[in-house]
Amino acid sequence: MFLIRNQVHHLSVYPHLTSVWRDAYRRPGKPSYWRVSVSCQTPLGQRMSIAGHSTQPALRPDPEETMRSELSGHTWKFPTKDLARILSAKTRKQESPPYRSGVIDQLEHYEIALDNLESELDISTRHLESLKLSVGEYPSKRESYGALTEFLNAAVHTVVDQSPGSILTPLHFHTWDKPVNDKVEHTAPLQPNLVGVFQESSLNKVYWGRPRDSDGVTIKLPVEVKDNWMELVTQAAADARSMFSTSPLRIHSVVLGFNHKTGHARFLVFHRGGLTASDPLPLLTPAGRGDFLRLLFSIFTWKTPGDAGFPIWYNDTEMSLPAVEMLGLPSLSVKFNSLLHKSTCIRGCAPHVYSLQHGVASSNTIPPASETSRTQGPSKESGDAIEASYIIDSHAQSHGVNQSDVHRLSPSPRVQAKDTPYVMKFSWGQSRGTGGFLVEPNLLHSCGGMFGVPKHVYTFIVHHMEHYPSTNHHLLPPPGHADHAYWSELLTVEKEEPEYRSLLCYVVASAGHSLEDASSLECLMRAILHAHIAYYNMCLNDYQHRDLSIGNILMVDEAIECRPFGISSPNKTQSKILKLCQALKVDKHCYGFVIDGDMAVDWRVYFQQGDITAKSGTSEFMSDRLRKYSRKQDIHSPIDDYESFYYVAQWACVFHKLSVEDSPHDPDELQELCMGLSGHYAIRGYATRIITTLNGTEKDRFGVWVAKAGPFFREWDRSLFLLRDKWKSIVELKGHNKETFRQCADLGLLSFLRLAQKHKHLFIDNI
Repeated sequence: MFLIRNQVHHLSVYPHLTSVWRDAYRRPGKPSYWRVSVSCQTPLGQRMSIAGHSTQPALRPDPEETMRSELSGHTWKFPTKDLARILSAKTRKQESPPYRSGVIDQLEHYEIALDNLESELDISTRHLESLKLSVGEYPSKRESYGALTEFLNAAVHTVVDQSPGSILTPLHFHTWDKPVNDKVEHTAPLQPNLVGVFQESSLNKVYWGRPRDSDGVTIKLPVEVKDNWMELVTQAAADARSMFSTSPLRIHSVVLGFNHKTGHARFLVFHRGGLTASDPLPLLTPAGRGDFLRLLFSIFTWKTPGDAGFPIWYNDTEMSLPAVEMLGLPSLSVKFNSLLHKSTCIRGCAPHVYSLQHGVASSNTIPPASETSRTQGPSKESGDAIEASYIIDSHAQSHGVNQSDVHRLSPSPRVQAKDTPYVMKFSWGQSRGTGGFLVEPNLLHSCGGMFGVPKHVYTFIVHHMEHYPSTNHHLLPPPGHADHAYWSELLTVEKEEPEYRSLLCYVVASAGHSLEDASSLECLMRAILHAHIAYYNMCLNDYQHRDLSIGNILMVDEAIECRPFGISSPNKTQSKILKLCQALKVDKHCYGFVIDGDMAVDWRVYFQQGDITAKSGTSEFMSDRLRKYSRKQDIHSPIDDYESFYYVAQWACVFHKLSVEDSPHDPDELQELCMGLSGHYAIRGYATRIITTLNGTEKDRFGVWVAKAGPFFREWDRSLFLLRDKWKSIVELKGHNKETFRQCADLGLLSFLRLAQKHKHLFIDNI
């Protein structure tokens, strides 16, 4: 499969591919047509931008492709009463056990507000029926807008009368059906058919995020109208993606759907495990309207943003960190300096990484347990009013949060220097392994502070409000009940197991900036070298990262001191590794780091699981083998991760701003190279083939960086091909197990170090 890259033809030999190449172009993170297991991550991050004012061309993602990639096998439907109780405001029962990581949070542990409002719901239902409104079947969607808008507003008015204090009281629906005034960057503006907003008068501008104009309003509840559910859910998923993009820590995004051909409505609830929908609600019948009103009533029980699934300890600029009694850390408020990485997926880990303006500072003395304060909300002066709340409670017994879920990940976190740069990462982790545990906290506990792995302060399970962990568990069928809840009619694909996810926060030492911002090619290559050591350190501790991407490999301009790289009791291969590291001046001063462990596996339990064939990663940087084949016998091995380094390095060279500036003669050639690396794996192969044919003299066509690194990439490509052959022989002899994977990690690092030694002029001047 590597032969396609080792041919020597130039793309100009295939002029017909240019249009195909452009059609295949997509920014990183747009999922492959087939589904990986899967991070669905966006390595460069995407932001909301004003429609029509983006500096990048608006690229239209294929909605069907997004649907298949993110929702396929993960679409669920619940009976009306069950979904209404799930959406309702709720409080954890005092007698309920504390939530623990790896445990499915059960709805039975909560008091459901809707359970005590049956009489009010009955009054609202009778009131709505007295209005004699119904929504029928319509030949076209536009013919349904008037009646549907009237019905929705009437339903809202009947519910408002019986639900005082709801945060949705001002909700009013309008026909819209034109572009929204902001959008997810690199996508076309969406145009929901109807919008629910907090304004009754006619609309001028609507936004997914905060309005940029005084005459703009934020969409609270979009409505999509189609004549088939497949297309409708596809469009609703795009709406949900926009809502997640503006509020990435929210638990769910709700969209209303109406099939104008059948007259049926559905509540569509998107979350980090996919989609959970209501059963169809026939608005032509009293029973259907009653069921619709029950679901509407459930969301009108929301009296705080926390009830609606929003974190009430966060206001876009400030956030409260928890008081952790066991670590002697008081609660404190931190400000964000910048957003380092953002994912715009619906289903997946959806990592978001922020740099902290003031770092993490604690007292010079550890306060007694009785004096450890509870986490308070950020100052109201910096943004919207934020009520005091908890992320995690410092008193485990009295407040229902177990302190064992706070992972001590640095040797001595008693005092953290105020000037030390820190990074905060949020990620919707999925339990992995036979014990249902989360791998990433354990990886960071074992590897934090090693060469190339950022030092870790602590990890905690996020609670978006008091005693209420941020999970998607209630929106998924309980274990053993997935067959009955699967919405099989939506997509003709096999059901997959539900992805029970919890929102985790990690506070780590800053790991620098993107490889794309390297000051020189030599500095970039040195960072890639050090990142190889970081990955290998994880493997030495039995962890495999499985998602090496441009967003997960960072660099610094000034070296950060780490624990010196070393191997205890090295074998023959490892002795060669240590000797080469010494020649390449790998000591304790590190310039390249591997971050994140969302997709990591623990080899100590991984091979004991029934199925080890799941693949993961960010598609643009996954190996050809993993992207091309989905065969069960193909296992995600360290060889695939070493190949990801190869694609990350190419990406950083091609997308680096200096590459553009140094290519004045024909920038279109470099742009097409960018398109190729962003495209389908076969198109990526053509782009890589061009790079590997360069001999260092083509700077006028592709820039200095790409041309200068061409011979190195050619040899790197060949070494990976030989490494893959060697790995196949090992597997045929010994099979897939921890020992063979460790051997694979040894051989992969040794292969790259030999290449780096041969081309050490590329890695830094003083090597």
